[in-house]
Parts: sequence; structure tokens; C-alpha cells
Amino acid sequence: MLSAGRSVRLAVPERLSVIGFDNTTMAQSEFVGLSTVDYPRQEVGERVLSLLQDRITDPDAAPREIRLAPRLITRTTTAPPAAV
Repeated sequence: MLSAGRSVRLAVPERLSVIGFDNTTMAQSEFVGLSTVDYPRQEVGERVLSLLQDRITDPDAAPREIRLAPRLITRTTTAPPAAV
């Protein structure tokens, strides 16, 4: 998306804001500076392991829903909308 916007001369973030998901190493680089949605990977892994252990112990247990809060990390690819 960044390169597509630049190819049609849309200034990022002045005219086009871009956001990603996962907070990859590339997104964190100074060259890219991609705003991103990050999530607690460690906690996701711990919860998955716990759910798997519970399922092995009791295969007939009711399914459970777990929600973890993502975090928005703003960098150089996003800006507030321009005033109209």
C-alpha cells in the first residue's frame, strides 16, 4: 500500500494514512515506520497452551471465548484527517 500510494504521488501520511497488523520487525524499522496494531503474543501463546491442556484433560468441556486487547502503535504512516 505504501508503494502504491507513492506511485500515484499520494503523500504518506498527509494524503494517505496506512496501518498494518502484527508490528513486524519491518514495520518497526525507521525506513518504513508503519503504524500498526499489535497484540500480546506471549499472552496469546500462554492462553492457547492452557486451553489445549484443558481440552486434553476434559474433551467434552464447553468451548470458551477469550478476548485480548490489541494496542495501536502510531508511527509515521498515519496522521489525523486534514481539516475541511
